[in-house]
Amino acid sequence: MSRVRTDESAKLAFIGQVVADLLRVLHPALAAALDLDAIEPLPTEYIGHDRTKRLGDAAFRVPVRPQHCRGPGRRYLIVMAEFQSRDDASMHARVADYRARMLAHYRHQGLIGEDENPPVLALVVNTGDRPWRAHTGAESLEGLSDSLAAHLAPYQPQAYIAVEAGPSSELAWPEGNWAGAVVRLARCGTREALLEGLRQERARFPDAAQARFRRGLQAWAEERLPKLPGSVAALPSFEELEGTKEAEVPHILEER
Repeated sequence: MSRVRTDESAKLAFIGQVVADLLRVLHPALAAALDLDAIEPLPTEYIGHDRTKRLGDAAFRVPVRPQHCRGPGRRYLIVMAEFQSRDDASMHARVADYRARMLAHYRHQGLIGEDENPPVLALVVNTGDRPWRAHTGAESLEGLSDSLAAHLAPYQPQAYIAVEAGPSSELAWPEGNWAGAVVRLARCGTREALLEGLRQERARFPDAAQARFRRGLQAWAEERLPKLPGSVAALPSFEELEGTKEAEVPHILEER
């Protein structure tokens, strides 16, 4: 399976609601300070001062709740997500470069003010089968006191949070959590389990407004299928499943 296809399926699956639910599980205290229901996508094609173009993976603007703001004006942070299927020791340097390019482009396009420098929370989402082992960029502060680390942290290279979204993920997901649906499919170890998992996750998100997410789950499952032992027969198409009553889905999956 090509790395490009893996990235594209992740982009379809990790929409705003998924990233919001990911933060709710990954960092509850931070999530409580944010208005995650108002998360909005941002463009991810950046053109730097050197006129080079980069197509990012995913970026979102998230408002900060008023009680966590000081002074007048609306405060927000930007969440950027990069999808990786294998370790990359240079990831923290890449994240710093992406952040600078992204903010410069947003200022140029008027998406943020010329004098704005919003905080950026970088997520590196590991979609691979092996746990993430590369440095996150925060290792230089390990072994220091909490107070000294807090003083030095603003001057260190852009760090990121490594998120396990593949089979090695050990996070617990509450019922109805959007990110949990994506990770549960990645944990499926056989073709039969994946087919049944797709049926169950589709049933958890049946509304018409959630069709985009169901399509993302479909792409995510299709990307996972060739990695599993046994048959690599194609899944039923998204259109086929969408046009079928839920009670008939298990039968169609079994036929396939």
